[in-house]
Amino acid sequence: MGLKKCVFLSDLHIQSDEDVDKFLKFIEKLDADAVFLLGDIFEFLAYDNSQCIKKYEDIIDKLRKISLKGIKVVFVEGNHDFALNGKFVSGSKIEISPEEYIFDLDGKKTVLVHGDVFFINRIFRSLLRSTITKKLVKFIPDALIMKFGFWLSSLGKNKRKIVREEMIERQIRYVIRRFSDADIFVSGHLHIPIIKRILYGKRELLWVNPGGPDYSCEYKNGEFFIKSY
Repeated sequence: MGLKKCVFLSDLHIQSDEDVDKFLKFIEKLDADAVFLLGDIFEFLAYDNSQCIKKYEDIIDKLRKISLKGIKVVFVEGNHDFALNGKFVSGSKIEISPEEYIFDLDGKKTVLVHGDVFFINRIFRSLLRSTITKKLVKFIPDALIMKFGFWLSSLGKNKRKIVREEMIERQIRYVIRRFSDADIFVSGHLHIPIIKRILYGKRELLWVNPGGPDYSCEYKNGEFFIKSY
């Protein structure tokens, strides 16, 4: 059976108790076959850090439960939530992708990514996700990792509000070059809602961006819709 109705979320940057409650209420009312989380859902969650897991345990538990009930849950890692594995998915059917997630949506090749790879320092990005770093953080107190992570995340808050046309064009060029055979491309990171058809050569690509903390994206009856979150 195919996915008839899907929900896509990105860049919620959940941090406060109010943010947590809002997400839980959204998921409680969820009427969909699948929910795709395209990164930066959390303000900081990495390396299966026990302090971060505890902070977000209500959300993680809810995602686990709906995955076990048969709702497809896919988490594509962002630049604020990455290097996830054991504790996050334990006892669930949640699927995690550190890079892109590719699947068939009504017969169309669909690619999901967060989008940070287009804009941040790639060496720094790779270092944070490297096997060596994952091993080293095990020797650093969880509370210290969490404190550093939230501080590092806070540095980019003002930058996230600025989306230049050049950033959009850069992402389009990357999409065409990397995923030229895709029919649908869904990405986050830009914090703006986008449903845009891109024509190149004889092909057409539908580009969708859920839009960030104020929006959600829904797929139903073969169409994408941007809605309030």
